[in-house]
Amino acid sequence: MKTRNILLFLSFLLLQACGSSDRPVLAPEAIYAEPGMAIITALFNTAVQTTSVLYGNALAVAAAHDTAGVHQPGEEYRLVTWRQKGNPLWFGGNINDSIQAVERVRAIATDGVVDMQYDAMVGDVAGNSGERVRFIIGLKGLEFPSVSQN
Repeated sequence: MKTRNILLFLSFLLLQACGSSDRPVLAPEAIYAEPGMAIITALFNTAVQTTSVLYGNALAVAAAHDTAGVHQPGEEYRLVTWRQKGNPLWFGGNINDSIQAVERVRAIATDGVVDMQYDAMVGDVAGNSGERVRFIIGLKGLEFPSVSQN
């Protein structure tokens, strides 16, 4: 009787071990890829647990590195914001979860004047369009140090 109970218990444990997986869910949950767009800069808001990346076409990248603040027709910016979640493979680290918002700003020529048009492509974004345009085009591009050979 004792041997039978032990065998039943071991069988139960074996079935439980085979039926479940402790493997972590790999990330990112959502990848944003838009042809012709390059990364301009990245933002992290730890208070609301979001990560944002500003993408732009070649004209937008050039404008983000220009200190004069002159914009040309054809510039296009995309600010993509993800929720953060804990990284199951790295204690204390966060990774992207689902996309929370995608905002687009385009520079359009109207009667010889460059006008910035804004639209929220995905999600709801707080603030009016004028504030969002000023925020997005006000972000400066990342600077990378040059590597010199000695």
